[in-house]
Amino acid sequence: MLDEMLSYAASPSFDELLRQLASGAAQQGAPLDSIEHPLVIGWGRRDRVCFPRQAKRALELFPGARLQWVFNRIQWRTLLSRSGSELAQ
Repeated sequence: MLDEMLSYAASPSFDELLRQLASGAAQQGAPLDSIEHPLVIGWGRRDRVCFPRQAKRALELFPGARLQWVFNRIQWRTLLSRSGSELAQ
């Protein structure tokens, strides 16, 4: 899955994704208790698209979610390989 995520930057639609993030409609999030399974938001500490300071807003939009800071590709691989029950702990 990490290789797939890394390939997004080379995708022709990546520029459109950035445009939508910057000037598109605001994310609506999900009401508390509306998501049936644990939600973990993986956030890169060196993300250049969604800055670390924006993580607070993500948690506000998805109450009950857990934020997992990721510092490198090895951590991304570990996070993406874990099952939902493991992530909920």
